[in-house]
Amino acid sequence: MTNYQQPYIQENIPHSELKVIPNAHHGTNLDNPDKVNELIREFLQKIMSKY
Repeated sequence: MTNYQQPYIQENIPHSELKVIPNAHHGTNLDNPDKVNELIREFLQKIMSKY
């Protein structure tokens, strides 16, 4: 996905967030799994705190 596609997709998915993962490429979850998991946890906590 290109740098212009990512913001477009994020802007068109309600409540979504675009995060850039350092030291990660096509296999983001394999390249930097700790950061991916951290950001997923933060996002889920943020959503769950609203309910």
